[in-house]
Amino acid sequence: MNYVYKRGWDRRLNRSLPILHILLFVLVLWGAFWLTIRHSWAASDSELDNHTTEDAQPEQVPTADESANATRQVIRGLLLSAPANGIGHWVIQTSDQRIHEVRVRNEKPLADGVLPAASWVYADVQVQGHNKLFATQIRLDSYQPGEVVVRLASDSLSSTIASRYDLMLNSTLLTSGYIYRFSTHDPRVDVVKLVERMASDSDIIWAELNYINSTFRGSPYRTWGWAGPEPSGYLNQEAYSQINLPAALEHYQGDGTTIALLDTGIDLSHPALAGHWMEGYDFVSDDTEPQDEGPGLGWGHGTHIAGIIAHVAPDSKILPLRVLDTDARGDVFTLAYAIEWAVQNGADVINLSLGAECDCALLRETLEQAQASGVIIVAAAGNDNTNEMQHPAIYPGVLGVTALDGRNRKAEFANYGPWVTLAAPGVGITSTIIGPQGSGYAVWSGTSIATAFVSGAVALTRHKLPDATTEEIRQLLTGHARNIDSANPEHAGALGGLLDIGAAVTVDESDLPTQLYLPLVAR
Repeated sequence: MNYVYKRGWDRRLNRSLPILHILLFVLVLWGAFWLTIRHSWAASDSELDNHTTEDAQPEQVPTADESANATRQVIRGLLLSAPANGIGHWVIQTSDQRIHEVRVRNEKPLADGVLPAASWVYADVQVQGHNKLFATQIRLDSYQPGEVVVRLASDSLSSTIASRYDLMLNSTLLTSGYIYRFSTHDPRVDVVKLVERMASDSDIIWAELNYINSTFRGSPYRTWGWAGPEPSGYLNQEAYSQINLPAALEHYQGDGTTIALLDTGIDLSHPALAGHWMEGYDFVSDDTEPQDEGPGLGWGHGTHIAGIIAHVAPDSKILPLRVLDTDARGDVFTLAYAIEWAVQNGADVINLSLGAECDCALLRETLEQAQASGVIIVAAAGNDNTNEMQHPAIYPGVLGVTALDGRNRKAEFANYGPWVTLAAPGVGITSTIIGPQGSGYAVWSGTSIATAFVSGAVALTRHKLPDATTEEIRQLLTGHARNIDSANPEHAGALGGLLDIGAAVTVDESDLPTQLYLPLVAR
C-alpha cells in the first residue's frame, strides 16, 4: 500500500515539475517588473516633490536692475479671471483671442482694486525671465492711455499748451476749433494727474481724459443667435406691429432723410441693405469703407442695427460711420469727431446704440451743437437693469430708449428711470447680421436694438414734417407714445412710453398741439 502510494506520488510530482518551473519563472518576471515600476514611481515622486518644492518657493520680484532692463508691454483686453484678493495670476484675453497670464505680486499695481471678470482692463507689465509678465499697473480700461482732450481759451494757444505740458498735438474737431486732443510722449504718464494740473490753467476752459465708449454689454450682449440666410423672420415679426409701423408706412417711408449710424460699421455687401446706405467713413481704420469687421465681440452689431432702420424707414438713407472696433469699443474724441462729420454731411438723425464711460464735456457740447443744427439724437439706455443714468442718453434733448419684450414688459436687462424718453421692442429681434457664417440674419436683444426702431421712427416723422424743430419732433413722438405703466407697475413712470409711430405720423396736422409750433425759449 505504501509502495503503491509512493509510486503514485512520484508520478504526480514528476508531472507537476514543469508547471512549478513555469510558475517560478513567472514570479521572477513579476518581481523584476514590480521593482522597475517602483523605481519609476520613486523617480516620478522625487521629480514631483522637487517641482512642488520649487512651486512652493515665492517667485522673486524683479530687482531694480532687472526692472530697468525689462521689456515693457501693454495688454488691453477682457478679464477672464483674477484672484479674490487680487494677488496672483490675472488671466486676460486680447482682441486677437490670445490669453495672457499677468502676475500681481502685491496691491500696489491695482489702481482700481480687484476687478470682476468680464471687465475690460489695461495692464502695464514688465516681461521677465521666460516671458513671465509682472504687472506694474492694472486698471479699468476706461480711457485712452497718454491722451488728454482740452478746450482752449484761444485757438492760438495750442502750441503754447503743448510746450507747457510737454505734449504732442494730435488733432482738433472739425468745427470746434478750440478743442484739441493731445498725447504724451510716454503713454505711461499718469494722465489723470496731468488733467488735474491742466484744469487749473487759465488758458484752458476744461481738460479731461479721452474716455472709452462702447456698445452696452449687459446680459443680452452675447445672446444673438444665427437665424439663417433667409429673410422671412426679419420681414415678418411682431415687433413691427408692436410700434404700429404698418399704419405709418402707408403714408411715410422716410424719403429724403439721412440716419447716421455710429457703430461698428455695416456689412456693405449684405443683400438686404443694398440701396439703403450711402458712402460713409471708417474712423477706426481711417478709410472710406466702414465695413463691419471681425472676429471680435462687436462683430455684426452695426449691421443688426442697420437692418432694423432699413425696415422701419425703407426710403431713408443710412450713413454708416465706424467709430467702434471689432470688440465694439472706441473713444469719445473719435465719437465726437464722427458726430460733427455726420452733421456736416447732412444727417437728420444720429443713432447712438452705445454708451460712454463718463459725463464728458466734449460729448455733451458736441451733441448740443448737433441738436442746434437740427439733428435729432437717439441713444440707448443700457443693459444693466439699473436706474443709474447713462451717457449720452441722459443729455438734454436726446431721446433715451429702453427695451420691452413682446408683452410690453420691461426687458429683464433694460435700464430704466425718469430720464428714459421712449420704449421700443428689444427682445428677440431678427435683423441683418455679418459673422462667422457670413451674411445672413440673427436674433439679438438689447436697448441698442430698441434704439434703432426709434431712429427709424424719427426719419418717418421728419419725412412728414421736414421743417419741424428737433423739440417738435421729440414732442410728437413722446406725445403719441402709449402708456405702459399698467404692464410695468414696478417701473411706472420709468420707461417713457411705447413708441407708436403710426399714431405719431398719421395724426392730422390741424390737430397737432399748438405748443409744437411755438418758438422755443432758451433755458
